[in-house]
Amino acid sequence: MIFIAQCGHFWYDFVVIQMFRKILWRATWLVWRPLLEIFCRFKIEGQEHCRGLSGPLIVMVNHAHYFDPYTLSAAMPFKNRIFPIHFLTHVYYMRMPVLGAIIRAYGAIPVEPGVGIERALVEPESVLRRGGVVGFFPEGSLGKEEGKFLPAKPGIAWLGTRTGVPILPVAIRGHAGFTFFRFLLRRAHIAVVFGKPFTLKEISPALSPVSTKQELIEAAELAMVRVKELYANKT
Repeated sequence: MIFIAQCGHFWYDFVVIQMFRKILWRATWLVWRPLLEIFCRFKIEGQEHCRGLSGPLIVMVNHAHYFDPYTLSAAMPFKNRIFPIHFLTHVYYMRMPVLGAIIRAYGAIPVEPGVGIERALVEPESVLRRGGVVGFFPEGSLGKEEGKFLPAKPGIAWLGTRTGVPILPVAIRGHAGFTFFRFLLRRAHIAVVFGKPFTLKEISPALSPVSTKQELIEAAELAMVRVKELYANKT
């Protein structure tokens, strides 16, 4: 009976809920993509790198605006096997009555700072091991200025090394300082640039989950270089 109950819970969580989230992400694409194309100078580069991808996968992107996840998704092909993307989100926002319910519906994963890297990343690791997709902001918080990146946190290096899954690097340009006023006046220039997927082993072969925090930070910075290069590659 316990086994049957566990199977029922698994079916509900990873079939019903995941299907709902996939529909929600695609519905968001149908709304947000046309708005970006109508009201912004919206540019997509390297989209071929995300075609055919599926979980387990880490999507690594710079963080300059609260709309980053939705703009990123709008730049992907409508028919993809990446949705839903489970973005790591500060537990503070997850606890807000309305906002928390919305971002949970999209599959966001709460992350509580100060509890240690292994405890903080238990759920993201579980999602990856079940074949899911995790969205990761290596900087850990919003950047305040366009083109100025914050230091990378060690989390993505720890998670990428522990699971060995591929990482899709993505850069978003033009999101810092984005407002609805500029949006409505069609003054916003936004670009989403996809890079070639890679693994942590490719850029830091000696890294392991038991590496020191400093070694993990250095590896995370190496991974973040991929995003910075995409950001700087303005064609």
